[in-house]
Formats: sequence, C-alpha cells, structure tokens
Amino acid sequence: MALIKVSELTSTGSVKIDDILMISSTSGSGYTSNRISIEDLVSSQPFLDLGSSGTAGSSGTSGSNGSSGSSGSNGSSGTSGLITLAGTTDNGIITLNGSTPNGTVESNLTFDGSTLGITGDILMNSKVGFKSTRITGVTGTSSMFILTGFDGVVMDYLAKSGSNMRAGTLVAIWNGSTSNLTETTTTDLGNTSAITFNVSNAGTISVSASSGTWTITATVRALGS
Repeated sequence: MALIKVSELTSTGSVKIDDILMISSTSGSGYTSNRISIEDLVSSQPFLDLGSSGTAGSSGTSGSNGSSGSSGSNGSSGTSGLITLAGTTDNGIITLNGSTPNGTVESNLTFDGSTLGITGDILMNSKVGFKSTRITGVTGTSSMFILTGFDGVVMDYLAKSGSNMRAGTLVAIWNGSTSNLTETTTTDLGNTSAITFNVSNAGTISVSASSGTWTITATVRALGS
C-alpha cells in the first residue's frame, strides 16, 4: 500500500491503486489516516485516472530439446545370397545339391534355348519309364534294358550291320515266373535274320546276333501296374 496526500493529486496525474488507498490528514503534530476503498475514491475523486489494463506480456522462449536416447542393438546377419555351384557344363540346368545354397550344374540335363537334352532315363509317377540305348559291336548276346519293377514294355528299335538293316516294335510282358513277347518289323534291307530279341521272366530285354557285327539303337516305354 502507498500513503498519498490528497493535495498532491492533480487532475492531470494518474495513480495506480490496487485495493485500498490510505489518505492522511493533518492533526496536530502528525497525520491521521483514513482507509478509502477504490469504489469510494472513484466516486468522490473523479480526477484520478484508473487506466485500462495493459496488454499481456509475450510468451517465453521454448526450452531446449532433451538429449537423444541410446541406439538399439544390431540385428542378426542375414544368410548369404550366393549359391555354390558344382559342375561347369555349358547350358547345364542347375539342381539342388543336398541343401541350400549348394547346386549342381547337371551335365546330363541341358537346355540351349531351343533343345532340351537328357542323357539317362525318364520316370513318370514311378509307373511309366522312358529309356534309350545304343549298343555297337554286337556279336553275341547283349543285355539292353533291365526293367525290374515294371510289368511290360513297348520297344522301338533299329538293327543295322553294313547294308543290312530292319526296324521294328517289340511288345513284351512278364510276371516273375513267365513272359511273352511279340515283334512287328519292317521288311529287311539285305538280311537281318541273324538278329533276335528276348525278354526274361524278370523283365530283362536282350539281343542276340548269330553272325555279323551289329549296332542296335532302341527306346523303350516301360509300364508298371
């Protein structure tokens, strides 16, 4: 609170009063004080200027950012994306070798963009097998196909010795205790009577040449039940 003499207030001055104004008057050697409320003072002393409220102060500046948290641990390394290959056959088809990432470039299975090359047998659903062979220098009895596990066969063949040749189809069946064979052939060029075919009770196809030296080329479709 402030002590203000009324005589010091002028019509051109202004005083800020929070609540109660203490006003003193002369009485003998000292002052006596009177408490006047703001409402009383404004109504009785119109020369006081109770100015309007000031504008709000500006906001303070933002605080600084907190420090960054620590980094998380590293994740585990991924597996290598490279495959280890065995084999160098040009146009060889790659097959899985045991477990990834090992592979084999097959030498008996190739593809050059237009021709699929297979050296070996083809087995379909374990009941149909495709095989081929070419035997040269046949002068006695030679085994051509061992078809254990199948029950029958259709074989296409070409037998040739010099200018003597014939082509034919052989159909055979077996059951382990007996077998049967039927052959259909072309008419000979020259004489091919020296060549005969046989099927065993276990499914082995063989060729016999009683004279001459022969080359036998054949493909079979082996059939199982």
